[in-house]
Amino acid sequence: MKAKEDYIYQDLKKHIVRFRTEADVAYFVNLGDIHWGLCDKELFEKTFQYLMSIPNLYVGIGGDAGNGATKLSKSDLHEEWSVGDDQVYQLAEILKPYADRILYIIEGNHWAGRLKHDVYFTPEKMLATLIGKPDIYKEEFCFLYFNVGKNCFVHFIQHLSPKRDGVWDWVNADVTWREHHHQRYKKEKVIIEHNKFEKTPCPRIVYEVWSGTFQVYPNYAKYHGMRVGVPGCFIAQMNKGNKHKSTDLFLWTDDEFMQIMKS
Repeated sequence: MKAKEDYIYQDLKKHIVRFRTEADVAYFVNLGDIHWGLCDKELFEKTFQYLMSIPNLYVGIGGDAGNGATKLSKSDLHEEWSVGDDQVYQLAEILKPYADRILYIIEGNHWAGRLKHDVYFTPEKMLATLIGKPDIYKEEFCFLYFNVGKNCFVHFIQHLSPKRDGVWDWVNADVTWREHHHQRYKKEKVIIEHNKFEKTPCPRIVYEVWSGTFQVYPNYAKYHGMRVGVPGCFIAQMNKGNKHKSTDLFLWTDDEFMQIMKS
């Protein structure tokens, strides 16, 4: 009989993505809560085109890439400017020219949450297939092992979970990307790992990031009195280095990143 850990790994391995670059610096963006069809179309398109103009920048497509309103959902079909399968096709047209820089696509509660379990149709899987990379569809979440030279940065991305801080701390990632609540902010945390050869504690700085949205303020949010969040995204900068210290990993909002790149 295998060890219990082996059974757990067998369930987790389908969510793994491994990527490596030998550049001195690389950038990664999780584009969560795009909500194509009920987002600010200009904001997303201009942000995406800007990101793709940066060398060595790679993206993942987080949950709720499309809005996917239904007759029973909070969001309104009449408010959407793109409806149904058009959302998938239109987003695919934007992403496809940069498919080699898209590392994964995961599910959210709008597309897959409303369709996968009711009519056995998964728009996220369709999107991955349309851009020519069906294997990057990673279902509910993704473990991204992003190597910049010898430095391996672990990113964990998941869409729908309780809003309280730290619910995914047990994953022990360098950056845990949170979604769904349409907030854009980060928290720095210190975790302790242990060098079992030297018998010493090893402090490490990690980040919990609420990765933002491109849906600005839809009618259902106004109706329920929800607070409007800051739209946009975060960019992770990862340096080649060789010791994986806090000086090798930085998190910027898209606004900060644009200002830094201007200087």
